[in-house]
Amino acid sequence: MGAMEPVPVEEIPEESLSEHAPRVRALVIRRLEALYELTQTQIHLAEEKGRPVDPRWAELGLRITREVSSQYRLAKPSGVVDDPDALPVPLDVIHDQLRELETKLSGGDAARSAA
Repeated sequence: MGAMEPVPVEEIPEESLSEHAPRVRALVIRRLEALYELTQTQIHLAEEKGRPVDPRWAELGLRITREVSSQYRLAKPSGVVDDPDALPVPLDVIHDQLRELETKLSGGDAARSAA
């Protein structure tokens, strides 16, 4: 594997950060994967030559794995929304629908009790 060549950095204006996030995330992941490959190469070389593995390479590999996991948000259960404003239906609408359902259910109980 050759040395990583510098990539020209394009400035991203604040208002279009979310638009560019997938591309930037892919670039970060690609760079992390290249670094991880380097750690694996160093570990395999040490094993082939019968030398002890330098624990710094193993630690770096672990840190890279954690960062990749973080980028993919693997530590969070799927379906968890951090920002309540990002819900597809606003919370006040959900609360109104729940109150309406509770009213219907309690009204149904009252009608059955009267019968």
